[in-house]
Amino acid sequence: MELARLVGIHNNYDNTVTIDGKKYILATLHRRMIAAIIDTVCIGMVVGLCVDYVQYLIYGNVTGLDMIANIDASTKPGYSILDMLHLLYVHGVFTRLLMVLISSLMLFGPVIITFWRLAGATPGKLLTKCMIVDARTGQIPSVKQCVVRFLGYTISTAPACLGFMTALVTQKNQAIHDMLAGTVVVLKNPVYS
Repeated sequence: MELARLVGIHNNYDNTVTIDGKKYILATLHRRMIAAIIDTVCIGMVVGLCVDYVQYLIYGNVTGLDMIANIDASTKPGYSILDMLHLLYVHGVFTRLLMVLISSLMLFGPVIITFWRLAGATPGKLLTKCMIVDARTGQIPSVKQCVVRFLGYTISTAPACLGFMTALVTQKNQAIHDMLAGTVVVLKNPVYS
């Protein structure tokens, strides 16, 4: 039974939580992962286009690969990895990668947080019939909870996404970011007791 619960093949009513008098079915990890993949593809494409446009405004038509190709041919035998990393830094490649990371988070974060706050779910969670609720009230999470949850993703993804795996062993199927924010992911419609 335990293995079946871990992979989501279980009697749905065995995996429930009661919040403020309403009984909810907890979302399984595989359902949450499918939602995350959908979100990464859908929202990631839009954010990626925006980041590409920002890069175009800053750098013109020069791509990261162009920047690497223009590095002095100092890759002669005898140069260490540290020397190569220094060359990448001097030629602005690391700066550009940092800019891409920061601009992606600045665009992706508000989009995700807005979906969580307004609908209690991202498009992926809506398609998989899941929603995020406050673990104490069963309501859509507050702005503070949404921000903490999003920032908690960085902890959940490092190292090797182990923070997401806590959803396999916690009583309420909570990943680390859920525990930090005080949220729980449930199936959309509560089952009244």
